[in-house]
Amino acid sequence: MRILGAIFNWTNKHIWSKIDRAIINMDFYSLYDFVQAEFMNTRLSNHTPILLAFSYSPNGSSPFIFYDMWVYDA
Repeated sequence: MRILGAIFNWTNKHIWSKIDRAIINMDFYSLYDFVQAEFMNTRLSNHTPILLAFSYSPNGSSPFIFYDMWVYDA
């Protein structure tokens, strides 16, 4: 899985380390090879939140498009 964000994701203000991980198996990867793990900025904890980002939908459906003509009376 592609990793984005902070190199080190845990600190006690003196030591920086990479102890937090996002783990997937081969079944998950074969279905969702486009997923990325983004290590966010730390705010309230000494650990870094991890966000799994799905860059697109694998089913290929297009987004809903609203047309103005639908709200006008003819």
